[in-house]
Amino acid sequence: MIRFLYVVAVLICATLPAAAATVQVNEGTASVSRGDGFQPASSGTQVGAGDKVLVSEGSSVTIIYSPGCQVSVSAGQVVTIPAEAPCLAGVVESAPATMGMTGYVIGGVVIAGAVGAAVGLSGGGGGHSP
Repeated sequence: MIRFLYVVAVLICATLPAAAATVQVNEGTASVSRGDGFQPASSGTQVGAGDKVLVSEGSSVTIIYSPGCQVSVSAGQVVTIPAEAPCLAGVVESAPATMGMTGYVIGGVVIAGAVGAAVGLSGGGGGHSP
């Protein structure tokens, strides 16, 4: 049973986005590149590690990381989303954590699948073999 709980705990941690962030366009326009060229971004656009956020001239953006921190980005800058949120190093000021509903749904599906797999691998929790 303890091994089962350990597996579930590890899987829960694995479903949390490492450096997922949300782009908040405060003024003007911004674009996001996921390695295939820049595409227009609007407030609420989700970005991940390695994605690039380009802030157009006369614009400003705030990148909100899921651990609960934010980074302001000025016009003309390109920011690459890091593998680890910058707040974990105490670099930027705190802000409310945000995670879209999609993250919760995906996390729930992964956890449910992990629980099912763990029960199946443990013999279904039934009786003991002679």
